[in-house]
Amino acid sequence: MSSPVSIASYSSNEEFLGGGDDVSSGTSRSTGPTPSLALSVYSYTSSVDGRPTLRDIHGRTVQPTSQAYLLPVDGVEHGRLDRQHELFRKALGGLFLKSDAVRRALAPKQDVRPAVIDIGTGSGSWAIDMGRLFPHAEVVGLDLVPANLPRPPPPNCRFECDDANLGFDHYTNSFNVVHARLICTGITDYRALLSEFSKMLRPGGVFLSMEADMQIFDENFEAITARNEGEPGFTWLERVVFSSRSAFKERAPGGTDSGYMIPKWLESMEWEETGTKQLYLPVGPWEDNTPPSLKSIISAPVEPNGSRVSTADEEESLNNLEMRSISGDSEPVDRPGSPSPSTYTYASSIDGHTMLRDIAGRAVNATSDAYMLPADGTEHGRLDLQHECFKRKLGGLFLKPDAVRRALAPRQDITPAILDIGTGSGTWATDMARHFPHCQVTGLDLVPANLASVPPSNCHFECDDVNLGLKHYTNSFNVVHGRLIATGITNYRGLVGEVANMLRPGGVYLSMEVEMQIFDENYEAITATDEDEPNFSWLQKVMAAAYCAFKRESRLLSLLLKKERSPGGIDAGPLIPRWLKSMDCWSDTGYKKIYIPIGAWDEGMNEKQRKTADMMKHDTLELMSSLRPLLLAHGYFAETIDKWLENAKEEIRPGKRKICWRLHYSWAIKKNDLY
Repeated sequence: MSSPVSIASYSSNEEFLGGGDDVSSGTSRSTGPTPSLALSVYSYTSSVDGRPTLRDIHGRTVQPTSQAYLLPVDGVEHGRLDRQHELFRKALGGLFLKSDAVRRALAPKQDVRPAVIDIGTGSGSWAIDMGRLFPHAEVVGLDLVPANLPRPPPPNCRFECDDANLGFDHYTNSFNVVHARLICTGITDYRALLSEFSKMLRPGGVFLSMEADMQIFDENFEAITARNEGEPGFTWLERVVFSSRSAFKERAPGGTDSGYMIPKWLESMEWEETGTKQLYLPVGPWEDNTPPSLKSIISAPVEPNGSRVSTADEEESLNNLEMRSISGDSEPVDRPGSPSPSTYTYASSIDGHTMLRDIAGRAVNATSDAYMLPADGTEHGRLDLQHECFKRKLGGLFLKPDAVRRALAPRQDITPAILDIGTGSGTWATDMARHFPHCQVTGLDLVPANLASVPPSNCHFECDDVNLGLKHYTNSFNVVHGRLIATGITNYRGLVGEVANMLRPGGVYLSMEVEMQIFDENYEAITATDEDEPNFSWLQKVMAAAYCAFKRESRLLSLLLKKERSPGGIDAGPLIPRWLKSMDCWSDTGYKKIYIPIGAWDEGMNEKQRKTADMMKHDTLELMSSLRPLLLAHGYFAETIDKWLENAKEEIRPGKRKICWRLHYSWAIKKNDLY
């Protein structure tokens, strides 16, 4: 039994755009990566509607930005795509056919930097390998959601999020090679997309396409059409494939059957040369003369976690390239200065493993064990609510407004810039971008934000781990903001020093942290965690357990990173003002304690205060569910945790228990005479 027919097509448009090597009329990428639509490292471009990044359908993670494509986009699926990538490399004898045309198109040039785009990049394997094979070229991987990269990408490779069905006018005359592999199930009009590809290519550029028939074939390469159990030649696989084809066609009527049509469409267009080749790939090593190189892939057991399968006999030129080491003993890898002009990238300090993992049914980041709260849409929805609560309590987005506005005043020499560390759902960053449209705003976190709305064009998001250093941001920002990030920081004292280096003269640092402790109506700490103790609180019992869990994870990560752990991290809130005062780089520092009731239990509250307190009650209720993965990972029994959490929720819901949170808000202004 063979897999569906795979059709590899290629085209060269030497004469399509005219003008020989003159590309002055198009978009030049000669100076390196440039923005496709917005100056951002991760964002929904204006063509994507900005709903939360991922959704769950029957236990699998699926993207919500396009109804045309409904295959999963989780680590398991991207692991399958990594394996598929290795299979195709074996079958093709490399990363592509028509190698002479591709290498000619990507030859180094003096006037423009060669560029490659991989449409529907999936796990990013093809784009990463191309980046390694052509280190002088810029390689862009494009898909609806971020790739779960199998390994760190080279510095010339980046990833963008966008929907190909909504057009590529922003990419006109931008690439020397356009590659698309198995994307037809998500394309609504493939014929029109080919026209877009031709416009994206520079003169002499090459289009590479490979699509599969939604059909299986027998050993004679005859289509198997029996789909009922009593029919001769019936197979369950064909029945599943046929049903899937019907489902895909409902969502992508103009793309699902495109494979065999692409060569005809290309011939009808003004390409200098076109070609096609049919490939048959056995489903299993059932044929004795199956090449050993293919048999090693076809017969290898499937890894249950979707991990990448490595092979020994990779393409020689690719095999000779070295992977960057991300081990603790390796030398640091240089990174281009940020903000970086790409739409989504893994920074070199992130090790490239799947960005999300499942713990007790919640999506948790997989890049740092220091932070164990979820990073899914539910959690980011909680952070959106929390953001609105804090805005009401603070009377705006920040304290010390005079200093912030002065630091962000428009300037002739440089664009004012803002960094939001631990951006979470991105709401503070997007609100700041709307409030200061002349500024560039960067939201930084371990995983992409599940944005509640389309961010302004001056707002973008980056993924990185602040525990690994932020030297690439030296003297880059006028305002640096960090809110409730202490639970994920291994050395907060060191981070404050990094913040000082990141700020420009006159820049402002804003910090707000919460204690892992609840307080009564007199602002006295509630310390009872045993049921028979006076003033016992189930909420405090949960927070005490969470505090111990966070402390343990932070301590273990400090040892792993071989860094001395400061007396900060989760305890940093009340210590930050002291650290700021001990530094010589600040012209002014300030501090304020803030108490927020958990529920409107005080009859003297006005309407605004009651609303704020109710928001905090709902935020705390959601927090209980968010703490479950952390407590499970810390070793508590599920039955014990569920009892604690449910009792804590019952304590919170009526809004009658007179309890509150205490937050520590600190600010500092950098001296103007340091440079």
